[in-house]
Amino acid sequence: MIKPSIVSQYIYKDNDVDHLSNWNVHSPGENKNHETNTNPTVLPDNFLLSERNRIYFTIRHPSKIVSSMHRIAKVTMPDSMTRQYFIHCSTSHWTRLLYDWLLSHGIEAPIIDADDLLTRTSPPKPSPNLRKLCTMIGLDPDAILTSWPKATDQEKAAMNPLLVLSMMDILDSEGLIEKRGKMGRDMTIEEERPKWVKEFGEDGAKFVQEIVEMNMEDYNYLWQRRVVA
Repeated sequence: MIKPSIVSQYIYKDNDVDHLSNWNVHSPGENKNHETNTNPTVLPDNFLLSERNRIYFTIRHPSKIVSSMHRIAKVTMPDSMTRQYFIHCSTSHWTRLLYDWLLSHGIEAPIIDADDLLTRTSPPKPSPNLRKLCTMIGLDPDAILTSWPKATDQEKAAMNPLLVLSMMDILDSEGLIEKRGKMGRDMTIEEERPKWVKEFGEDGAKFVQEIVEMNMEDYNYLWQRRVVA
C-alpha cells in the first residue's frame, strides 16, 4: 500500500524514483482530476480522511517479528531471505509515516501493541488495553471473542503453508490463553542473541540482529503513542 517510490528510497536509498511517482489508486466514482495524494500510500487522501473509515494500527516488537519471519521464510520461502525483503516486511516505518500524516490532518489513529492484545490473567480474559481499543473504535468490548473451535488437520491442509506457520498458536488453540514468557518490551538483544545463534546459526543471528536494530527507532516512536487503559 505504501508508494513504491517511498519503499525504493527507504530500502535501496534510490532517489531516482520519478518513474514510480504515478502509482496511485483512485476512489470508485470519483473524478481522479479532483483527487489529491499527499499521503505515503497509493490511496487518495479523501479515502483515508473519510469519516466512514476507522484506521488503527497494530505494532509488534521487532525481535519477535524478525525472528518469526526468519523462522517461517527459512521453511517456506528460502529464496526470499534477502535483507531488502526483511526490511520491507518487518519495519514499522510505513506505519509511522501514515500515522504522522493522519496526525497532521487532525486524526490520531489508535495504536495497539501486539503484547497488549495478550492476557496475563488466569483464567484468561481480554486485556484492559484491548477493551479500551474496542471502545475507541466503536466496538462492544463485551463482544470480544474469547473462544473458538480448534482448526482441524483438514482445514490446515487447505491453507497456505505460510499462514499455517504464522498462525499456529491460534489454529491449535480453543480460545484465549495466558501469556507466558517475556513481553517484547522486556526483551533485550543481549538475551535474545544466544537463542538466535542456536536456532539460526551465527550468520542468521547476525542478520536478525541487524534488522531488529534498524527497526527499533520507529517501533519505539509508535509504542510511546499506543493505547493504554
